[in-house]
Amino acid sequence: EDAALPRPPPRLRFRVQAGSFAAEDAAAKLKTELEAKVSPVEVRKVESGGKTMYRVLVGEPTGRAKAQVTLKKLAELGHAGFLIKE
Repeated sequence: EDAALPRPPPRLRFRVQAGSFAAEDAAAKLKTELEAKVSPVEVRKVESGGKTMYRVLVGEPTGRAKAQVTLKKLAELGHAGFLIKE
């Protein structure tokens, strides 16, 4: 029976975070700037330490290697970023 088969562990997915802001308009400004060069770009509202933050995320959730390619492209465009687990 299929229900008895063990499930493989979920694969880790990564995205590039290009910025995190307390002000939504600052995140929107970076999003607009990046959209001219890379896609997709998303602003995600998150609660962190009791504060609302707006994260600017670049690329689709993917494996580490592909996310690192996106990170490198972002750096070549003059923007800092880092990988986050999704």
